[in-house]
Amino acid sequence: CLLCEFNDNKQCIDQTSGWFVDIPRDFEFKGLYFIRCRRHIESLSEMNEEESSQIGSLIQKYSKKSQNEAKAQRVLAMSLGLADPHIHFWILPKTEENNDDVLLLKKAMGQILKRYRK
Repeated sequence: CLLCEFNDNKQCIDQTSGWFVDIPRDFEFKGLYFIRCRRHIESLSEMNEEESSQIGSLIQKYSKKSQNEAKAQRVLAMSLGLADPHIHFWILPKTEENNDDVLLLKKAMGQILKRYRK
């Protein structure tokens, strides 16, 4: 998967028995974190109890850290799994610097929801 291929471009800053927390080196803004499962699973339903119990704490911890570091208005936690067959989460701060990118993501998701709500 694409995220796994980025291994050389990430710095692992935390880990549990089920997850790694990485800082991507090739993105320019503060507060962006990847939380990726140690096992190569393709669906949230494939998480075991240990992975499931750990992910909530990691998302909370790194969302707070992201908000403080980036002085973010909001922090998004995403796990889309649209292209990559590996469960991972993005912790993405919404800041003045990346506001346009976040708005593009919001617009794209809105279009998807509108299409499938019909």
